Amino acid sequence: MTSNYGKVDILWLDGGWVRPFHTIDPKVEWQRTIKVEQDINMDKIGTMARKNQPGIIIVDRTVPGKWENYVTPEQAVPEHALSIPWESCITMGDSFSYVPNDNYKTSQKIIETLVKIISKGGNYLMNIAPGPNGDYDPIVYERLQQISGWMDKNHSAVFATRSIAPYHDENFIIHKAKMEKH
Repeated sequence: MTSNYGKVDILWLDGGWVRPFHTIDPKVEWQRTIKVEQDINMDKIGTMARKNQPGIIIVDRTVPGKWENYVTPEQAVPEHALSIPWESCITMGDSFSYVPNDNYKTSQKIIETLVKIISKGGNYLMNIAPGPNGDYDPIVYERLQQISGWMDKNHSAVFATRSIAPYHDENFIIHKAKMEKH
């Protein structure tokens, strides 16, 4: 599973509904809808992965325990820095899957979210779903170009940074003129 690929840094299991019943949190609405127990023997998988790839980070999404080494809040940014690695999984539109004419976030909103995430020590996993022809809606390319222009000018404030409180001041505004690529 984790051999013959070179160095593997992370094993990402993207199925929080794939879990033993005893890990279901009854306070979490979507977990209460899980009707089938799917115990995939995470101890066996995790032990094998670590044997082949010492130091690998494992993401058993939303299943707490020793194999959730990386936390992945969906459509949310934690209020404070976390003590373990994390990234917010946030859609550019309203859906993780393709929806024609989706309601895409503005470049300013995406960049403000990025700033909130990196100020707390996290990563931003932005989901963009391709359409049936394998391409994105034209507005996606526009947003990515604007974000790219902002990153070109501000990359030193993004990469290799460390979180430090206060994480966010409600009064910051990213001006549109600074986002456009010149």
